[in-house]
Amino acid sequence: FLSCIQPLLKDALAAESIGELEKASTRSVLNLLSDLMMMLKRYDFLNHITSLQVLWNQMLNSERLQYEGEPVTGLQVLGLRETRALDFDTVILIGANEETLPGASNAMSFIPFELRGFYKLPLPTEQENMQAYMFYRLLHHPAEVHLFYSTISSDFKGTEQSRYITQMESEWPTVNKQIKIERFKLQLGEAENIVTTQAVKADAFVHQRLDEMFKRGLSPSAINKFNTCPLDFYYRYILGLGEEEVVEEQMSSATFGSVVHFVLEKFYEAFKNTYPTPDDYEQLKANIDSHLNAAFQELYAIQNVTIGYNHLARVVAKDMLLRIIKFESNELNRHKQNGIQPRLLDVEMTLTKAIATEKYDWHKPVALYGKVDRIEEVAGKTRILDYKTGKVEGKDVKLDKPIALLFANENNTKLVQLLSYIYMYCNEEVSPENVTAGFYSFVNHKNGFMMLDAAMTQDRIDEFEMAFMDWVKRVYATEIFEHNPKSKFCSYCS
Repeated sequence: FLSCIQPLLKDALAAESIGELEKASTRSVLNLLSDLMMMLKRYDFLNHITSLQVLWNQMLNSERLQYEGEPVTGLQVLGLRETRALDFDTVILIGANEETLPGASNAMSFIPFELRGFYKLPLPTEQENMQAYMFYRLLHHPAEVHLFYSTISSDFKGTEQSRYITQMESEWPTVNKQIKIERFKLQLGEAENIVTTQAVKADAFVHQRLDEMFKRGLSPSAINKFNTCPLDFYYRYILGLGEEEVVEEQMSSATFGSVVHFVLEKFYEAFKNTYPTPDDYEQLKANIDSHLNAAFQELYAIQNVTIGYNHLARVVAKDMLLRIIKFESNELNRHKQNGIQPRLLDVEMTLTKAIATEKYDWHKPVALYGKVDRIEEVAGKTRILDYKTGKVEGKDVKLDKPIALLFANENNTKLVQLLSYIYMYCNEEVSPENVTAGFYSFVNHKNGFMMLDAAMTQDRIDEFEMAFMDWVKRVYATEIFEHNPKSKFCSYCS
């Protein structure tokens, strides 16, 4: 494959229409391809596509294109070191931020700072001194100096101007009254909102994948994904593109919920067919730090959570757990006062249910699949509970419309999820009148368990099954999987 690319690039390089920048880029890529092919011959493990992709990305990231031009006239693009001993009439300095000018020292050494100083080895301060000299030497001659710095860095964190700019603003006006310093705030115009017409046409492969999915069991998440954006559903479930696995040095926002979820799961799974006592909650509270450490190590393999952003994330996760423990203890005391003894039925339970599709004039197997966080029995009624890292509002659990309409609107994702759980849990031995479902939100925890605001009956179970089968037929009848422009959280749509 790589040997086929090289002739194409050489032909492109010989074309008359190609510009100088494209020529330089093409030559650089050709050189990298030659190096990569030599490595492939030498190292067998690079024949794996994943290893090859990682190596190629590293090679591209480390490659630099050198600007070429007339060194006497016109605009000269130089690095800071290239400007030594040169005088210019006008200087335009890009990227005058503290993080790059002088920037943090990246000197990695096992030799302690004191030993390096004693034996006259290079020190980080020498690097800063050299940066300072080159910067102020550059300003020796020009009549105009334009310094540009960004208030937002590439990772969307606030940043600041270089310390040299601060020094100039503070000292220069007192030394020379003729120096005029002006500030301008520049902002790029609004980016044009580009709407893509990307779409995928259904074919035999799509229907084959749908058959496999529905036979295996479709989750409420998949239902909601299609209702939100059919094209994102295609990428996620038809093509089977999973979430990208990333090794985190810094915890993401999803860490909080995952860690809290993990701690609660490990705690409750020891009380199946019983229920924790107030003393059990107090013991969990007393050992909360060890539980958190185990969760972080299991989920993220993060060793140091005592400093920086990771420490703040741990503090937030601990605060969430303490609030939940307090709520659960109060809830248990309230049950005790009313003479009710809850019973934990299961934790992380997998639910599945096959549908008798023949009565809907459908002759393909269809099943629902889902995994619930916790199932318990309170006062003779079964409660299916799901933890949510996001916010849950009253309208999310209020069933005030025909169930068929839930499958036609992307804003009913939480209701579809609750009804799916109840539908799968109910059978000939479990009556829907004795089953309910709800959420516990880690964000608005003051609301406690937000249960489905509707009484379930067998008629509603039948209504849900009929609405779901109508939705199944609609998915199969979809000719083109298109992006929904209203969807703001697609994982794969451009």
